[in-house]
Amino acid sequence: RSCSAQIKDGDVIDTLSSDVKKAQIMGMDNILHNHELYCTVCDYNNGSCEVHNTVKEMKINHQSIPFDQKPYPKDES
Repeated sequence: RSCSAQIKDGDVIDTLSSDVKKAQIMGMDNILHNHELYCTVCDYNNGSCEVHNTVKEMKINHQSIPFDQKPYPKDES
């Protein structure tokens, strides 16, 4: 992973290869497991959601891993 790799003289950093793109999409799929891609009730549904903006920039059109709703207690009021 890039966050822990030590860079040495002569190393080549490739951020555009197909393997890198696959890894980026896999990472975003894991993030989307906790966020609904088509959320209409989110407080950030005004163009300032980093998740939605990144998904749009990455041209992701669907979630590979379905969103998993959190088991919040039912509001009885």
